Amino acid sequence: MRKIVCLFVLIVVGLLRIDPANAQTQGNGLKITITRPGEGETLYSSSSAPLVGIPVTGFISSENLNLNQLQVRLEAVQGNKSTGSITTTPRADGTFSFDVAINDNDSSVQVEPEQGCDARCHSLLPLVLPSGPLIMRATVIDPLGNKAVAERSITVDRSGYVDVPVQVVIDGEPNRTIEGITVIAQTRLYIWRARQYSAKTDANGRAVIHLERLAQVSTHYIVQIEPRILNDALTTSSTAVKLTLPPGATTVAPITLVAQLQRGKIQGTLEKFQNRSDLTVRAISLSSGAAFATKTMQGQFNLPNLPLSKYLLTVDDTEATSQRIQIDSQTIDLTTSPAVTATLKIADSSRVVRGIVRDTNGHAIPIAWISNDRKNKVARVAPTSGEFILNGLDDQDRVGWVTAPGYWGQPVALGDNLDIVLTPRPDTRLLPWGKGSVLVPSQTLADLAGNRISLRRGWIWGKGNDDLAIHTPELDIALQTGSFALEFLPGETNWFYLIDGQALVNNGNKTFTMNSGQMLAFGKGVTTLSAVALDDTVVRALHRDEKSQIPVETDTALAARLHDEIERLGIPFAMGVTFAVLCLTIFFFGGLALIRRRRTQSA
Repeated sequence: MRKIVCLFVLIVVGLLRIDPANAQTQGNGLKITITRPGEGETLYSSSSAPLVGIPVTGFISSENLNLNQLQVRLEAVQGNKSTGSITTTPRADGTFSFDVAINDNDSSVQVEPEQGCDARCHSLLPLVLPSGPLIMRATVIDPLGNKAVAERSITVDRSGYVDVPVQVVIDGEPNRTIEGITVIAQTRLYIWRARQYSAKTDANGRAVIHLERLAQVSTHYIVQIEPRILNDALTTSSTAVKLTLPPGATTVAPITLVAQLQRGKIQGTLEKFQNRSDLTVRAISLSSGAAFATKTMQGQFNLPNLPLSKYLLTVDDTEATSQRIQIDSQTIDLTTSPAVTATLKIADSSRVVRGIVRDTNGHAIPIAWISNDRKNKVARVAPTSGEFILNGLDDQDRVGWVTAPGYWGQPVALGDNLDIVLTPRPDTRLLPWGKGSVLVPSQTLADLAGNRISLRRGWIWGKGNDDLAIHTPELDIALQTGSFALEFLPGETNWFYLIDGQALVNNGNKTFTMNSGQMLAFGKGVTTLSAVALDDTVVRALHRDEKSQIPVETDTALAARLHDEIERLGIPFAMGVTFAVLCLTIFFFGGLALIRRRRTQSA
């Protein structure tokens, strides 16, 4: 066994001694070795990179010479021809180092050194290595003429760029093209240098992608469509294309990518649906208010081909209340999962309150809230009619509160078919608008100048027939005639309701016309302005259980104190109000009678 080990050691030592990378001529014990770069190593540099340098290191040894009195010469040899050389003096320990460039980019291309870089690799260097295979030869000669030589065979690969034409076609629709599809190409140069390039298609579905290619070996890319939601659909590649660029390629044949467009789908069931009539299920886009509806079939529903967006999945409130049931809505995000299965839970609703909110002139108030006294059930009125549906109430819910911007809050007895009239606050402003007016509540922050309103926060609505300009930080709206309601709360999703007439809307990038019976979402979560049908059912669903944006304020504190006392005694509010009024009346007339009697007795 010992003989075998000794033989192995002798073989290894022999191989090291004849390694061509360290082959050297020596005399008088003079030796030289190159330690970096390694034999056969490829040094890569991008044509767009700054002037890049690398260290060439090694050491010399001698039995009886002062090493730092010697000179080491480094020479680049390509095709038996010297392309340049440089000399240096070794350190006292015999080690030496050269900084050489692997590209010849102009110094103006230099960038700031990376963190931890000592800037040598980005400095002007006297020796530039040529591109391609070459030999680096290190030579040392002592004063007696003895010479030692070491060599390294390396390759310098300076990459370049080539334009690759890409045609994107739509799967199943060969004559259709889409602008704005992102094409990406990915590779790894020499295993670890990751590269990714991209380009967008034009109106003809064409893109030109500018790719880096190596000069000494082939470059392999994976080209595909970047998964992205475009035009309300998820755009992906049916298959990726493998592209090989030959070394030093200057032209490349066009390639074709097939794009698949995936739209959304919501399907599901209504829980505990037995023995019930079919209901209308709606998916309402939270970013636009666009609604997509279908009828259930034995409790099952299916909403296919939906634009990818966040949705509120809900059931028609009028149909649900007619069956005395309540169904909680769900928020579904098709942008993260294009196909979703949902279950809507049904619960019995013992009490439902309907009604309308008007002003003292009998006109419907388009923005108002009604809630039970505990404030855990809230309904928003429909902007076109002022009507509301408040469901999910129980026997404890006897009193409700109605609030609206610009009006005094009012307590009401929760009964059937309420007709609620609110009184305007004295600080509510009315801006003349032709033969009509625009109501500007006291809670609204706005500047009024003629027929121009600059809305900073709050609500306005009106009806008229003259030029009217409305400015918000996000929208400009121009009207000539009609009726509208507008709410703007910075940082929230806001709504413009065009009940009647026409409006010209501009957000700085896009101008378009809105017509009667349309609504527009803008602000938080809205990426594209799109007017959709103004549907009272949709508006109520979007604002269901939304807390009132204004505090409850009445024209007198007496109503609130009376309400609290009556509730404490357990007397229904409506009966309590009647009882209180009766007591005050008896007290008033009884007091008058007592005063008259005393005056008569005095006379």
